Amino acid sequence: MTIDCTITSPKYSRPGGFILCASAVGWTDFKPSTGTIHGQVTYGGQPVTGGDITFYSGELEGGISESLDAEGKFVTQTPLRTGAYVVTILPPEDPSQLVVRVVAKAIPAKYRDPNKSGLTIDVREGVNSFDLEMKP
Repeated sequence: MTIDCTITSPKYSRPGGFILCASAVGWTDFKPSTGTIHGQVTYGGQPVTGGDITFYSGELEGGISESLDAEGKFVTQTPLRTGAYVVTILPPEDPSQLVVRVVAKAIPAKYRDPNKSGLTIDVREGVNSFDLEMKP
């Protein structure tokens, strides 16, 4: 099936005409490429056993945060759009937990700040691996 999307009338020569045409050919079903990330976070060779790893993209205006498990591992549960992301590692949010004081020592301050972490990942379509050995 071929659909002619040529717009010749000035009355219809505006962006809405393209949207109608795109809808007619099924472009509204467009889904951006996505990928998932898995990996492990360590400090001094030991897994960081609490806290969150975050991936944020200002360009894509979004991101995600995932918890680190008892082995310092994580898996993104929601796929991310492909592109560049800044990575940060944060201690657990509940300050009443005793583990916060222990984990906070294992997460140097620079890794908590997206402007100083120096960590980035280019998420590609499919499965992505990201292991991180934090240094003091």
